[in-house]
Amino acid sequence: MKIVAAFLVSLGLLTGCSVSDGATPAKEVVKPGTSEQQAAVAEAARIFLSRLDKGDVDETWHDASPVIYRYTNQKVWSVGIQTLRDGVGQLRDRKLNGIGFHKAVAGSPPGEYATLVCTTSFSRVTVQEKVVLNLHQGSWKVSGYFLVKKL
Repeated sequence: MKIVAAFLVSLGLLTGCSVSDGATPAKEVVKPGTSEQQAAVAEAARIFLSRLDKGDVDETWHDASPVIYRYTNQKVWSVGIQTLRDGVGQLRDRKLNGIGFHKAVAGSPPGEYATLVCTTSFSRVTVQEKVVLNLHQGSWKVSGYFLVKKL
């Protein structure tokens, strides 16, 4: 039983599933970035989310940042995200809340990061969907995917 529990906790950590009470402390200043930066991040996130929405989870590995490669492999990434998405159901609606730019993400090396936040309704639940990207060799690559249900 302990092995099953440990696996489920690990799966939740790797897939970015989290639950929040809405009290998130500010750890650094998040900047809005330029319109060009926002457009580039929005396009990279759109491609990633479109693949997820179509069920092409394995293809999202190609959108991933080398930051992700340090923590997981393609099979764990794909199974984790598929399990997460299976739990929320089919996409109904997604509304962009905003994009912020920052220099650090907990547990990741320093760099240029952006977080795209949407309010997303799936057939089973409405969540705050977050795609974290980092700038790698001039391209924005996915370094995290989170679904946050507020209590």
